Amino acid sequence: MNKFNLDEFIAGEGVDLKIPDKNFVRKSNWYKLLNSKKNTKYLDHGIFPNTLKNQIDFFENSKKEGRIVLIIFDKKNNFVGVISLSSINYEKSSAEIALILNQDKKVGYVARNFLSALESIALMTEHAFENLGLIRISAGQSIKLNKWQNLMELTGYKLEGINKKKFVKGSVYEDVMMISCSKDDYLFLKKKRGSLWDSSNKMLNRIKNLPKENALSKIQNTFNKINNNYYKKIFSL
Repeated sequence: MNKFNLDEFIAGEGVDLKIPDKNFVRKSNWYKLLNSKKNTKYLDHGIFPNTLKNQIDFFENSKKEGRIVLIIFDKKNNFVGVISLSSINYEKSSAEIALILNQDKKVGYVARNFLSALESIALMTEHAFENLGLIRISAGQSIKLNKWQNLMELTGYKLEGINKKKFVKGSVYEDVMMISCSKDDYLFLKKKRGSLWDSSNKMLNRIKNLPKENALSKIQNTFNKINNNYYKKIFSL
């Protein structure tokens, strides 16, 4: 893939978040990410083909709508993926975060790609709290991404609940995890580490020490007990 000389917006340890321009939109394979079954397996995208024109329109509308879209590059200037903040609401001091990783083209080891994605989440989260003055960042994702959610928890994203059968794609119906990071939790982690992302080595060590039972399992067990006991009684009245 061609190298692109994009302006750097946020510099990280293993990745840089850069500002897309028209040249990148037109000459990169950005729009093709959303035509990949592997990349869009857990996204609403992929039902209709994404075209270069669609991507150009998205790029232009993002600027008008105030959405922050940044391109993730590794330190060798390889295109790793895209991260965004949307639905930015200054009255409620909130926004939604989203990321898509380029899984078709492996840059190094797969594990390293996901570490790049995790650092990108940390960098964008820090920007949202420190520079935009937000107090809450939220997202929703399929419960099939529970391992990724477990990693995101290391950057402050807690599981808030489960929306039953919210993700619908063709004949697939899946539950969706609703997650968020609060400014209070961000500040706690920042005070403890110095910054949300202190180093790849420290983050890898935290990943190794994650609890065997994650939050999703605990919440699912709790919901099952409530449904089998409390709601069963309520519905029998």
